[in-house]
Order: sequence, then C-alpha cells, then structure tokens
Amino acid sequence: MYARSEAANAAQEVTPRVTAIVPTLAERTRREGLLRAIDSLRNAASERLRILVVVNGSRFDPETVSLVRDASDVDVVQIEVGSLPYALEVGRGLVETPYFCFLDDDDEYLPGAIDLRLRALEAEPKADLVVTNGQRYDGEHRFVALKPLDGVSRDPLGSLFEGNWLASCGGLFRSDRVSPEVFTDINAYTEWTWIAFRLALEGRRVAVLDTPTFRINETAGSASKSDAYRRAFLELYRRMLQAALPKEVQRTVRSRISDVWHDLAVIELGRGNRAKAWRCHLASMRSSHGMRYLAFTRRLVTQV
Repeated sequence: MYARSEAANAAQEVTPRVTAIVPTLAERTRREGLLRAIDSLRNAASERLRILVVVNGSRFDPETVSLVRDASDVDVVQIEVGSLPYALEVGRGLVETPYFCFLDDDDEYLPGAIDLRLRALEAEPKADLVVTNGQRYDGEHRFVALKPLDGVSRDPLGSLFEGNWLASCGGLFRSDRVSPEVFTDINAYTEWTWIAFRLALEGRRVAVLDTPTFRINETAGSASKSDAYRRAFLELYRRMLQAALPKEVQRTVRSRISDVWHDLAVIELGRGNRAKAWRCHLASMRSSHGMRYLAFTRRLVTQV
C-alpha cells in the first residue's frame, strides 16, 4: 500500500466532512492505478476524508479488494452490477457527510485539491458546487483538461455546449443541495456531461476555480476513443431534447446530432464500410443543420 500523508494521519480522529467516491472494477490490471488514486486523496486534504470505494461487477481481483479493505481509512462497498453509472448512483446514496466528490480509479487528485475546493465553497455560501480545471496526461505530455471555465457561473447550460465543465474528478458538491436523484438514470459513457446538464436544468449555482486540482491519465484503450463512446452522444442529445430547453439550446443540440452522425460517416468510410458511411451521412442530413455536410456526398461517391 502507499504511505499516508502526515496531515492525514494527524486528522484520523476528526469526523470527516467530505466523502470521496471511487468507482472501480478492481481488476488486477487496475490495482496500481486504484492504489495511486486512493493515495492521492489522502494527500488532497489536510483533514480526514471518508474514502468510499465502490467495486462494481464480478471481474474484481480478490487480492486487490482485500488490499483496499485493509486500509483503515477506506470503506469498500461491492455491487453485483458492473456499471459505472450505477456505481456513481450507489456511492452518492451512501454519502452522509456535508460534501462529496468523485475520482476514477485511474486518475489522481493533485496535492491540496480538496482543501482548495472547500475554501472555494466556503467563500461562496450560495454556491451548490464548485468545479475546477485539471490536467490530462497521455504518458508523455500534460495538457489542460478542460476549456477555460469563464462564463460557467453565469450560464451553466449555455457554457456546457462550449465544452463540458464537469470532469469526473473536477467537482465538490454540497450534499444538502445536490440530491441523490441527480445521479440516477445516468447515460453511460457521457455520465458527467449528463450530470452537468441536470445540474444546469435545476438551476444549481456553480462556483468556479479555474485551477488544476486533478490529473486524468489517458490510455490507448480508454472509453473516450471507442465507437460506443461516440454513439453514446446520440442518445445523450436525444435525451436532452426531451427537456424544456430554450430554442437556441434546442438548435445547438440538433446541430450536435448532425455532427456526431457526420463524424461516424467519416470513420466508417475510412474503414472501408461504404454502406455504413452512407447511412450515417444520410442521418447527418435529416435536419437543416446537416446541410453543411452535403459536400461529403461527393467523397462518398468518388472515393475508391
């Protein structure tokens, strides 16, 4: 196991104010990342945290689960369903502290991250949550994780369509204002965009700390590079359209649907799947927003 920070040891007897929820499959191949993630939480706060690890599904490695259970500052819950959205729901439902946050098992909090977020919320008593920026690490280079968060506090819904402002490990929530219902029936692959959307629809006040407080470790096989991830946005946008949205936002969402279909058409054509590419292309032009992709028809006809 990783060593605990001196600050965490000193705060062992203090009643925690923050629950940090870590959903994981707890597979053997993820052990190192999971332990690193837990250790980063210990160094993210100068006070004791409740670290809640939600092991979901049957693919878990018993030794890995045992190592995590043996840590005196970690609670482990196991659920039969192997589902990240359901693990988020279960974790939120078990929160008993005034604040909560999340961390994926292959990512990290930067030192002092939770302290910074707590101070930000204490400085803005009317805020229901605080969102922060972070880093993306591809094994060689570090990049800023999110677009600048300017405007999020003023217009959370509109800003969401300029770029998702809620990373999985980027927020700290007040438990009495962000209810468990927000974390029910979450869309797979687009969990945090959907959660941000629900928060914006509910009119939740968002404080912003445009400072890096987390690191997302990207891998070649990450979900964000999969076909299922790309197609998940179609369901996300269709579901968004079921809500009572301003007309401008409705137009934006319909335009995004056309964009996704066009991206899929390009991918399928690149793979040599001309019939699938045609189907995706035609779907991209079902609304007036897709007419900008009309020129792609020539490429479908002429490319050998």
